[in-house]
Amino acid sequence: MVLNFSDSTELLATAEKAELYNKLVAQLIKDFGLANIYIDLSLEILPNELKSVLKEKIYRLIMERFSEYLNLFLYRRCSRESF
Repeated sequence: MVLNFSDSTELLATAEKAELYNKLVAQLIKDFGLANIYIDLSLEILPNELKSVLKEKIYRLIMERFSEYLNLFLYRRCSRESF
């Protein structure tokens, strides 16, 4: 099934409706942890807060810790391709 979203807000709204939002947040926490990158998230975070935290974290990784950003990116890419 292929879904197209015009923006991240639409994606998060769809995830909430399908009761997948908490699983998405849990997966993000896990992925950042496995890449050894601290991110301050809880399962109770609201979608707009999640967007803000992710934007800020990714911006800081790109600007200040690019190698950590690459580790996160490569971890996600490799884990998807291995299945």
